[in-house]
Amino acid sequence: MSNYEKNAANSAQSEQPLICWNWYIESLNNDEDLDNKIQKRFGIFKKRGTPEMDFPKNTVVRFFIFSGIDEEPTKKEFFLIKLEKVKMSKAKKRKLLIDYFKQLLGEIDSVTMTEIERALKDKVYCATAKCGKKYYLYEEFSIYNLPEDDDDEEDEEYDD
Repeated sequence: MSNYEKNAANSAQSEQPLICWNWYIESLNNDEDLDNKIQKRFGIFKKRGTPEMDFPKNTVVRFFIFSGIDEEPTKKEFFLIKLEKVKMSKAKKRKLLIDYFKQLLGEIDSVTMTEIERALKDKVYCATAKCGKKYYLYEEFSIYNLPEDDDDEEDEEYDD
């Protein structure tokens, strides 16, 4: 294989959107007002038939990248410009996830296959970063940032 063919193959792989693991969306500097706007927009995007949604400046997606079984995950983030709902067949979702996990783990065991099968039922979003790079956000792999209670009361302890 010539250098040109190798570079073309590597380029095609790098253009493939990355799969984000344990992702969540929030403001860059924990700005409460911006976080509220972001969560509201994300809620509208998820619940309505909106095929895509633009997000305010300083919105970031934080996620983890795994480089192997015995390695600690690396926390990453990117500036989110737009989120799109992706219509993808179960076969394509499965192939992407199997390729992703094979790259991480070397092989697919029954536990991993169960995770993959569960993820096939959920939605997939395509996130566009400020730099133009694309990321796949599987709904199954998100960490939901639930709004905190408005009450300043501490959590009550319950005795059995």
